[in-house]
Amino acid sequence: MSGFADHKSDDVRHLWAAVLADPADDTARLVLADCVEEHGDPVRAAYIRAAVELHGLTVEEPTLWHERGPQRPGAASMKCFCAKCARLEDVQFRMYELGPRCRALLGANEAEWRRAGACPECDEYETGAVCPNCRGTKDRGGLAELTVPENTGDPVFRHRVTWERGFPAVVHAPLSDVFRLVAWPGNGARWVPTPTALAWVREWPLRAVEVQGPTPTETTTGWGWFRSISGAPQVMRFPYVLWSELWEVLPDARVEGHHWALYATEAGAVAALGRAVLEVLRAAVREKEGANV
Repeated sequence: MSGFADHKSDDVRHLWAAVLADPADDTARLVLADCVEEHGDPVRAAYIRAAVELHGLTVEEPTLWHERGPQRPGAASMKCFCAKCARLEDVQFRMYELGPRCRALLGANEAEWRRAGACPECDEYETGAVCPNCRGTKDRGGLAELTVPENTGDPVFRHRVTWERGFPAVVHAPLSDVFRLVAWPGNGARWVPTPTALAWVREWPLRAVEVQGPTPTETTTGWGWFRSISGAPQVMRFPYVLWSELWEVLPDARVEGHHWALYATEAGAVAALGRAVLEVLRAAVREKEGANV
């Protein structure tokens, strides 16, 4: 499994808690990799190390390399081989080496690494009933569920995951898998996070949860998330379930009239919403469990 909360080693469990507490800290991930290898999982450790290194590599495009400069003896091309360009070339080759290696390791082990641990709620349900917390997967991490798309008999994971630095970093999910409508005393109904979405935040070092479906609207002054206000065209309305839950935590936005939040680019608006959803889910976990997430 990818999560280590149930690992037999106290050291591994403590290091995993450190990764969850500070997802941006690569040192904690590398120390965890060493500890995991010491406890008999060299493949998992190799993937974490390779993924952390790959994430930290950047290289300029070859078109930005110098056209002139010192040449290696006998070089047939006019490509520059100064120290800077030689270093960039080495980095690029390292990226070409690590990329396929990470994809191969993940491809062979993703089904296992998506599992966080046994679901503690399943035993409370009668035989044949589907546990709403793990959705029948027997895993509490929320990412092991399979589905069969129409017109194909091949099962695939229900939720697409972006892996970074060894672990799930972004979960891409339909709105209905993130929030659900429940009866609320005195208010008729209220949208709340689903157990599955709370599991993602509780069990994985995520940086965002990207909701599939709603898209930002382009305006003359930026890309906007719009509130469902009367008189506004349907295409310009921000889904009220998200707006009501996320309004207070939408980051980096220029707010106009409490009706919409504008961003300079479409990508910026999408990224901001992903971060905001994550913050709402973290707040829900803190409120429910009284834990630091």
